[in-house]
Amino acid sequence: MQALEPEIVDFTRRLIRVPTVNPPGEGYVECAELIADTLSRLGFQVRSQPAEGMPQHTARHPRVNVVGVRE
Repeated sequence: MQALEPEIVDFTRRLIRVPTVNPPGEGYVECAELIADTLSRLGFQVRSQPAEGMPQHTARHPRVNVVGVRE
């Protein structure tokens, strides 16, 4: 686990830099893309799914769920 510490810290720093201000919900797509790209790079199969039907999900402030699976 200690060997992964630099990568974990770097990922956390990149996440913190994304201004996901809520409300209203800005930066969520950028954050989801960062998570999806990172998971993909680590060998996960990644799917991003808009949170359609949820009241917080709007055209102006979309919410995106990221699902990563690695077999």
